[in-house]
Amino acid sequence: MRYLAFISLLLTVLSGCGSNRVDYTPMPPAAMTRQQAIEIVEQGFYEDYGKKRPVHVDVTERYILLADGVISKGSGFASATPVGTGAIAAGTSTTITKEMGQRIYFNNLGRTTIHQKRTNPNRCTVVLRAFDQSDVRAIHTRSLAHAQRFADAIEVLRSASQVK
Repeated sequence: MRYLAFISLLLTVLSGCGSNRVDYTPMPPAAMTRQQAIEIVEQGFYEDYGKKRPVHVDVTERYILLADGVISKGSGFASATPVGTGAIAAGTSTTITKEMGQRIYFNNLGRTTIHQKRTNPNRCTVVLRAFDQSDVRAIHTRSLAHAQRFADAIEVLRSASQVK
């Protein structure tokens, strides 16, 4: 009897974790311009409270460029040969620096979904998905209204890229 009570309590606790998908279809207001959509998307990425907040966001007609930081790799080699009371040294060093980031192409974006945390309904996650329903990027917002506005802006930019 205790075992069944423990299992039911455990299932009740675990079912409270996670998030619920919000039934929302992006429908941007007709007055939303491309420039307003760009500003909303940039703000959404910069205000993302998750661990993957980009350092730089650039929105073009074809894609969103997210720069996540600069990575540098270095390697070196040195050798020395004694000559009399001194030494002759020679060495080389190579450093490669590149910016790590991601491009999200509008022509590859499928349906955008919004998920609301069960424990805190003010915390939402907007998930950008590809046509094959794979996750492209998740953006965390602090309100459902911000999540909906972000999804609407993505729809404006996606629709505008398909027209061209």
